[in-house]
Amino acid sequence: MLPISEHDRSREANRFRTTNPTSFMEEKFGGRKSLGMKPHDALILYASDRGISPNVAFGVYNYARHWNLDRKDHLGATVQFMDDLYTLTGKPDFFKSRSFNYISEDEMTRAYQQALGNADFMIKQVGMGLFTREDESARSIVYRAPINGTDFILSCKGGAGAGTFSLDFAIGVDKGRAATNTSGELWRTGIDTEGTEDEKGKAVRIIRTGSAVKFDPGKTEKFAEFKKVFKITPPRALAFLTLYLAHSLGAEKVKALSTTGAINLSSLRRSKNPYDYSQLFESVGFEPGAENWHTIPNFQDSFYSTIETKPDNPNGLRSYETTGMHEVLEAFQNLRGSDGKPFPIKMGFDEGMPATERVLAVFKTIHGWR
Repeated sequence: MLPISEHDRSREANRFRTTNPTSFMEEKFGGRKSLGMKPHDALILYASDRGISPNVAFGVYNYARHWNLDRKDHLGATVQFMDDLYTLTGKPDFFKSRSFNYISEDEMTRAYQQALGNADFMIKQVGMGLFTREDESARSIVYRAPINGTDFILSCKGGAGAGTFSLDFAIGVDKGRAATNTSGELWRTGIDTEGTEDEKGKAVRIIRTGSAVKFDPGKTEKFAEFKKVFKITPPRALAFLTLYLAHSLGAEKVKALSTTGAINLSSLRRSKNPYDYSQLFESVGFEPGAENWHTIPNFQDSFYSTIETKPDNPNGLRSYETTGMHEVLEAFQNLRGSDGKPFPIKMGFDEGMPATERVLAVFKTIHGWR
């Protein structure tokens, strides 16, 4: 992933710059032993000078506050991070800015670097429009496609509580409402990225998965109907979809939050009946890694063996699930926004291939097929 300084928009954004983090910190706090103002107020002040929305300043402050922003060096790094976000996005505001988040267990500087690298990658892949909002609550773009001509739909939207610059995929029901309305969702799974340890590649991370039913009897019935029609559950379909997508994106590694990790690092700790992340992700080929994550290392080389169900790997895609999985992948290829434009990312298989073989084309062999 490219460093922030190499982003094309950075050079243009900095051309006529008069206010910058270094001069701001020196002017306001140079020579002082203490800040003399609250860190939140300092971020708001800088945002005002730079034309950044106070929503962004509020979100960055809440994200960073546990790093002790009363320290001038920490506050300076955080002002720089907020400024880099502004330069990167080219926008004074973005969707979910007031609840900015990027899951990280790293120290501050590394966390900021990873968050910016992820935002940069996501914007380059799908465009900033997916992370823009029409107003305080509505997204500008949601991509949708019907699944095999039924009233079930696959959708993709940008940003969620677990990750501001993430892709949130959902299987849901078409309720005939506005194209950006997501009230029909049954299950959601969200992904973002991080740089690998050697800084030369990228890892795709599954940072959320969960039900959108919320005690709706009608949705509960549709969830069961989806499983009956497609012979695969929405959680498994979306988990495999993220693996296909990660493979197409060239990810060297794939990570997924464990149940413990989701409780420790995300909002699952607030759930009365927390979903078992570990059971789901182990059932699709992830291996237990560090306490908070499951992993599939060497992913590009191990993708086919991860997917394939065989005696020594009972956790792949079942033979009876392949037809339903094909329909979900076909819907992914057909995702379109409300403006009619196709989703920018496509899976890496031949569009002309017969439907019965399409689901098998991304991986070389499965269930003995050659």
